[in-house]
Amino acid sequence: MESLNRVTKEAYDFYFDYDPEFTWWMPEPWKKLNVSMTDYAKGLREHYTNSVKDDGSGIIGKPIGREALEKQLAFEMIAYSPEELIAEAEKQFAWCEKEMFKASNELGFGNDWKAALEMVKKIPIYQLELGLREWRDWVRKPSKSWRKMTGSLFLNWQKKLGERR
Repeated sequence: MESLNRVTKEAYDFYFDYDPEFTWWMPEPWKKLNVSMTDYAKGLREHYTNSVKDDGSGIIGKPIGREALEKQLAFEMIAYSPEELIAEAEKQFAWCEKEMFKASNELGFGNDWKAALEMVKKIPIYQLELGLREWRDWVRKPSKSWRKMTGSLFLNWQKKLGERR
């Protein structure tokens, strides 16, 4: 922003006293523009300059406070308090951790989910595609026992529907 202001001032200085109409019409608009650009640059610097030090949480920024946070949540039509959002996030994170450990155990790595992740990252893409094709075929052509079970569920549903009529 400051470089834009500097370039604009250079253009203003070039045309001032060179072009009589420019010299006549532009001093007042230039003053307003210069003040506006300077204030805007100052506002950007204050808002985006990181004057808050890391408190050890790894989150760097200016805290806005509970009241401002609640106003922003209301503006975004989020009907939860900050505490409820944090509790839900912790619940979701716990579920993710449980699933990571479950997948890691299924792959034979115990609770070392990072090692399991590294192993999966090294699997060539064609092997993953084969696994997806097998899964897709299983979904499209389920086994006879699966068809039998779903068929009986469908028949039971039809019977119940017929009883209601």
